[in-house]
Amino acid sequence: SERELLKRGAPDNPDMKAEMREVFGRLENEPLPDFSTLPAQILEFTSPFGTFFDAFPFNVLTTASLNTLSAHNPTADFDTRRFRPNVLIETKSGIEGLAEAEWSGRTLRIGATRIKVEMPTVRCVIPTLDQPGVKKDPSVLRTIVRDAAQNLGAYATIASGGTIALGDEVTLE
Repeated sequence: SERELLKRGAPDNPDMKAEMREVFGRLENEPLPDFSTLPAQILEFTSPFGTFFDAFPFNVLTTASLNTLSAHNPTADFDTRRFRPNVLIETKSGIEGLAEAEWSGRTLRIGATRIKVEMPTVRCVIPTLDQPGVKKDPSVLRTIVRDAAQNLGAYATIASGGTIALGDEVTLE
């Protein structure tokens, strides 16, 4: 059954706090994410039923956020591919900071599609790992934890479907 397929197995480490530190790549002196902000189903199952995504079906990221974190850690490579967004929004000149961190509860129109922003994307260890075209860099996560409250990007759901194309205008409703 789908429930059995998606049910989380027993942790590798019997110390749940140590297990979460490993999964989320947090050092002893760094806080763990606030798991109460995640959908309850995610704590018991590896993904929502009927899906194979982390927590939400859509992830948006802005160039403003990448630029902001790059300024905090100029030696790190904040390559978009590390973060696997469905959509990278190229922000207009003058928009700075962690733009999408302020969008929870709002709706984005991207082309003919409307996206409801649900919550900031809590980051785990995956973006620090060696990937095709990007080298392992733990300092990326250190910067996100320290300078972005552990989040980069925003999780979202599809409010109304449609086509999204490269170059579509993005508006915040």
